[in-house]
Amino acid sequence: MLNIYKNLVRPEENVLTVSYNLLKILKVKVTRASIKKVLEQHPHYPSLLSVTDLLNHYRVENITVKLNLDRIKLLRQPFLALLKWKDAYTGYYCLIKSVFETGVLLLNSNTGRSEKYTWDEFEKLFQGIVLIAERDDLSGEKNYEIERRKELKNVSTTNLLLLFAPCLTIFVGVYSFNTTGFDKNILPFIYSLLSLLGIGTSSLLFWFEIDSSNKVLLEVCGGENNNNSLNCGAVLKSKGSSFLGVSWSVWGTTFFLSLLFGQLLNGFSNTDTLQYLTIFSILTAFYIPFSIYYQWKVVKQWCRLCLAIQFILFSQFLITVLSSSFNSTFLFSSPGLSWHGVGIFAGIGILCFLLSNQILNLLHTGKSDKTKLNESMRVKFDPLVFDSTLKRQKAISISTEGLGILLGNPNSKNKIVKVCNPYCAPCAKMHPVLDDLLGDIGDLSVQILFTASTDHKDERAKPVKHLLAIYEANNEELTKDSLGDWYSASEKNYGLFAEKYKVDGDLNNQTEKVDKMHDWCKKMNIEFTPTIFFNGYQLPETYNITDIEYFLKS
Repeated sequence: MLNIYKNLVRPEENVLTVSYNLLKILKVKVTRASIKKVLEQHPHYPSLLSVTDLLNHYRVENITVKLNLDRIKLLRQPFLALLKWKDAYTGYYCLIKSVFETGVLLLNSNTGRSEKYTWDEFEKLFQGIVLIAERDDLSGEKNYEIERRKELKNVSTTNLLLLFAPCLTIFVGVYSFNTTGFDKNILPFIYSLLSLLGIGTSSLLFWFEIDSSNKVLLEVCGGENNNNSLNCGAVLKSKGSSFLGVSWSVWGTTFFLSLLFGQLLNGFSNTDTLQYLTIFSILTAFYIPFSIYYQWKVVKQWCRLCLAIQFILFSQFLITVLSSSFNSTFLFSSPGLSWHGVGIFAGIGILCFLLSNQILNLLHTGKSDKTKLNESMRVKFDPLVFDSTLKRQKAISISTEGLGILLGNPNSKNKIVKVCNPYCAPCAKMHPVLDDLLGDIGDLSVQILFTASTDHKDERAKPVKHLLAIYEANNEELTKDSLGDWYSASEKNYGLFAEKYKVDGDLNNQTEKVDKMHDWCKKMNIEFTPTIFFNGYQLPETYNITDIEYFLKS
């Protein structure tokens, strides 16, 4: 059950699973959350292209080739292979951990287990495509330790939320055993465990409404077993799958949550609590034959999760009517119900119902938005769309030759012009992105222009002149270092910067260069910084500097 919830709370596509495990086995330091983010933002996710671009992003050398089985037998490093799934038309990626004389050891991303296949078995599944990758010293995620701590915090928070109700139930049960006796509390405790199981099963139904393609749920519901009689979807999407316009999954989750927390808050095994539970169980017992009849005669399909709910309800009903702890006879002899207890059950029920319904609506909306985002990303990153959009933007009409600082390959066909302000925070955030692009893309030049003027009141002039003087010394590495230090400093202190990067000559010698840049900015009507031009055109508002990396590498 915990493994099911792990996959529900953090569901993974096949491509995400194999990518993470490949990087893990190659000992590349990268977080699962970062991999998920990079992959899902890729316009062609979950294709093999998204995997190769992911590996390129983390500086992992890779190649995709078509190999026959004889060549596969010679491979010694881990690799990804495209295999057939349960039918001949569907493929999935699988991590081949090692090759040995009689077959292969692979990590089945559908089960999460390592499995051995003989060469004959593997040949029946193998579709001829492999991806081979190899790490080096530069491979990995920047700020890995920081991102890893964030991920661990998020995972821990999720696990604590999932374990809260089970741990609280066990704690209250053990406490009750020690204070009021085992015999008196054992059946109420079992009843609470059944409520807990009901919450888990109802939430699976709840999740099925949101993600009916989830591989874990399909496995539970028998959706991929070619069994015509087992189909959760047929039952949950039928006309009788709701009551008063609200799905039975919401009613079920609300009901079992109310039972559990009402029992815990009202008193684990006091007389009033047991009376309420008996009433609820007798009333819901009438739902059991309705649900079974509806699946059997109306839909003519069986939902495993629905049957599990009926079994839980029936078990709770048996406990209340057959056990001396609940003693259903007091239903007709009790002087009346406690309004305090009724209020607790009613309050919990209303709160759980509103929350469950709202969460379902939000998750539906979130999934719809995610689908729309994926579609828009595919359009956005279509090279023809980008090129068309780019060429409708403002073009560079005045030459930038000889202006500012030019880094990278001066003869490159890919040119970025960044117009910035040395004291501009967004400019500072953009600088390391450009620096990374220069390190990753050989065919790229980045020209940095400044909006500073020679007015004696303009505080931007001093650092700009200083940076230009460093660049004039024909030392590109020192220029990169000085730019990096200036923009990475939390507080821009020109005095400290000038002390660290001393230059020969009078900085006023750079005045003419500053004037030319300032004149260029005025004529080009630069209205804000940073302003980015790519291959002669201003970058459209719908794109940012990190998007350029995709077009440069594709």
